[in-house]
Parts: sequence; C-alpha cells; structure tokens
Amino acid sequence: MNNELAELLATHGVVRRADTCPLTHAIEWARRTGEITSVLPGLYAATAASDDPRIRALAVCLADPDAIFFGATAAWLQDPSGRPPVVLDVASQRLRSRAWLRASKRRIPPELVVRTGLLALTAPTLTALDLAESTDGASIDHALRRGARLEALHSAFAMRPARRGRRAVRRLLHDSRDQPWSWAERRAHVELRRAGIVNWTANRPILSTTGRLIGYGDLVFDAAGVVVEIDGDQWHTRPADVLRDRARDRELTELGWVVARFRAAEVIDDPRSFLASIRTLLAAHGGRLRLVRRAA
Repeated sequence: MNNELAELLATHGVVRRADTCPLTHAIEWARRTGEITSVLPGLYAATAASDDPRIRALAVCLADPDAIFFGATAAWLQDPSGRPPVVLDVASQRLRSRAWLRASKRRIPPELVVRTGLLALTAPTLTALDLAESTDGASIDHALRRGARLEALHSAFAMRPARRGRRAVRRLLHDSRDQPWSWAERRAHVELRRAGIVNWTANRPILSTTGRLIGYGDLVFDAAGVVVEIDGDQWHTRPADVLRDRARDRELTELGWVVARFRAAEVIDDPRSFLASIRTLLAAHGGRLRLVRRAA
C-alpha cells in the first residue's frame, strides 16, 4: 500500500476519496488489491478493520456530519467494554439503511446529544431511556450507577419525542424513584414497596466515625441498624471481591451495623423468601438499643 495512504488510514481510520485527490490512483490500486474496502460510497478503510463498528461509525459521520447514534450503538460508543453492536442505529436524514446500518429519520433534541470526537450520540440519559423497555429497566440502573441524576432522566423523558413503549418507560422510570443500581435492586425495591416495608434508603453512603466513606449500602434500615446487600455474581464472586466484602462487613459490624447479604438470584427467583428474611431481620433488630458509632 502507498505509504501516505497507509499513514492516513492509521491516523484517521477512514479516508474520503474526494479529500485525497493526489492519492486517487493509490486508493484505486489498494482497492483492487483488496488492501482497502469501501465502507460507504467514497469512504475507505483498511480491509482488516472495515468491519470494526467504530470504523463504520466514523464513516457514517463523514458521510453525514449531522448523524446521531442512539440505542445500543450509543451505549457501546459510551462504554465499549460491552459486546459491540452488529448493526449500528443512527438518526440521519441523509443516509439509507444497509446490512450493518439501520438509518432512522428520528429527530433528537440537541440538548440530548453529546459529542466524542467526530461522533455524535444520544446523551447517557436518553440512551438509558431508549433501552429501558428492552432491558426491563437495567439501562436506567446502569445510568444511575454511573452517576446520572434521577432528575436528569425525568427531564430527558419529558423532552423525548413520543415513541412506542412510552408508557412502559414511564413505569420503569417511576420504579426507579429509589435509584436502584442493578436489576436485582430494582426488583427488591418493587417487592418491598408492595409488601409495605418502608423506612429504608437505597444506595446510602455509610461513613466511619472520622467521616471516611466505607461504602454504599444497597438497602439501609437506619432505625433497625440493618444493612442489606444484594450481591450479583458479576461483582461479588471473585476472591478479591469476597475479601473486600468481608473487610467492609467487619468494619460495619464494629460500628454496630447488622449486615445481611443476599444473592441477586434469591431476590429475583424467590422474592417471598427474601421478604420473609427482611421481616425477620427487622423484627429481631428493630427494637434494640442502637449503639452505632458513625458519622452519618
């Protein structure tokens, strides 16, 4: 491959034929030899990288600078640690759909658009709402866990154009009023409210006597001095996780808290048993003399 063309591809990922007139012959030769591939008309990438979703996303933005990625595509562009999308979802008035691209004429409020380099995508709040129904609220939980404010989610919902599933998203957003950070926590909140079990705070910061943050209690019953943790296998099964949890529980116990841990599967698969255990905990500790030594 021509050295200058190779350098451009290494630097930018995608080249536009119209912007590289001196390299027209080099581009044509590389295309014929299979070294580069047309991602979109007039836009080329190294063949080995042409299926990469990020390369395709760059090509989309070069073809239509006003294009905005949304849904699972926006979620992955915001956090590439997950599984990359096979089909990119984009709002564009100019582009047409193809095997790897699903183009929509959707209009997205400018206030709900963020940019990362050349890429424009829906803000995390709108992305969470777009995915809420298909993930049964997990996308909202993820956004809250990463620092999104509940008020910002409600604001995004108000600005979000009417779409199918709006009622379901409103319900899921309402279920998020106690700000769950996982699907299991969301289920626990729903079950506790249905059972009339009150006076708890979700994801409450717990401090030491010196004001140091020990951690966030998944469900904290202050009056009873009980901290309930709901452990998903993803975050609490590795040896390092177990040691961390034990050290944290020991510190909380020394401060006077009662710590009870439940696997996420227990909450999801057998909510009646979970509620019975909570009632037993509160009955056992609700009336005791509190000797909790803490800053908050």
